[in-house]
Amino acid sequence: MATPAEPFEKDMYMEHPDVTRLSRSEAEQWRHHHRITVSDNRAPKPVRTFLEAAFPEPLTVALEQSGFPSPTPIQSQSWPIALSGCDMIGLASTGSGKTL
Repeated sequence: MATPAEPFEKDMYMEHPDVTRLSRSEAEQWRHHHRITVSDNRAPKPVRTFLEAAFPEPLTVALEQSGFPSPTPIQSQSWPIALSGCDMIGLASTGSGKTL
């Protein structure tokens, strides 16, 4: 008989200090500019750079060397939500970076 799996903590998001300093108003302005709608006011603020995503260093280095200047809008908002263990539905155009 299999033993029960250890509980898995789904909240793996660590907010970068630059994101913490971003006011809710500034986050809303950023979302408006990028045509992003968030229906839950508890959603994390978007990250604007690969460094702010707070991924492990090797992943951050690879992303920075990928040739893209920053995360796409869907990545900027969805990564913090997904890493926080929350459910989300993200709609964006083909080629917007949804898969990554």
